[in-house]
Amino acid sequence: MLGGDDLLHAASVVQGELFHELMDIFLGDGIFNTDGELWRKQRKTASFEFASKVLREFSTLVFRDYSLKLAAILNRAAASTAAAVDMQDLFMRLTMDSICKISFGIEMGALEPSLPDIPFAKAFETTNEIVSHRFMDPWWKLKRFFKVGTEATVVKSAKEVDDFTYNVIRTRRAELAAARRSGQKLQADAVQSQVHIADTLKPQIL
Repeated sequence: MLGGDDLLHAASVVQGELFHELMDIFLGDGIFNTDGELWRKQRKTASFEFASKVLREFSTLVFRDYSLKLAAILNRAAASTAAAVDMQDLFMRLTMDSICKISFGIEMGALEPSLPDIPFAKAFETTNEIVSHRFMDPWWKLKRFFKVGTEATVVKSAKEVDDFTYNVIRTRRAELAAARRSGQKLQADAVQSQVHIADTLKPQIL
């Protein structure tokens, strides 16, 4: 998995107007889809958060715990002669659970023994696939204008991602406000660390 330094390096590439237009519905004005002053502001915030010892230690524990869950699933599959394993799906679930725990502070449950369908994960994957395909689809703007085909689908899936993310931010804000009033200290996560800029930045960067 990429570390904080790797992500910041990837985000330092100049994107340009074309890339921003292609990815806007998915990445919004996040660090991976902006240049100039807005990018510098976000990178400064991200650099500070990735350097946080608390967040680093929390991330290490999260990746360890979910790696153990993945290992348990693979052990069960190895013990079953009839079990087929989709490693790509399992790694996607590992990534989704880990990132959502670190970023949102919530349990998605994608690596539960039953391997349940997670609506947010499906919407995220669909949006990513369609937006990435725009780079090879000369007709995507026309489909977007008429709201047909994959462009009609991506509007719905991106809205699911947005709705989920904004709801998490609203919930975390309420929890933080209540914690401040009571003097309670909450477990660190990226939403808690960056909630103060949520008013001005789209949340699709996660």
